[in-house]
Amino acid sequence: MYVLPTPAFAVAARAYPSLVPATAMDPASDANRRAWEVFRRWEKPFVCCFSDGDPITRTMAPLFLDRVPGTKAQPHATLHGGHFIQEDDPQTFARLVIDLVR
Repeated sequence: MYVLPTPAFAVAARAYPSLVPATAMDPASDANRRAWEVFRRWEKPFVCCFSDGDPITRTMAPLFLDRVPGTKAQPHATLHGGHFIQEDDPQTFARLVIDLVR
């Protein structure tokens, strides 16, 4: 039996944005700073692929390209779709991952 979604199904999706630290004083910001310290030293191949239609992350590609050493000389790509590129452009996403692993 199929159940039509009700507003209760959207509770988690509505809560997620509030979990993203928006200021340096947010307690969750410490984890982000630690992650960037790891990225700044990341020498292994690092491919950036962001979606052209993702209002959340599409502006982050230049930050990674500038700060992550492993991004140099890699085949970065802009995929088509929204925030969930693995669902919106699965063929291109899978090809990028397979090529990187090879």
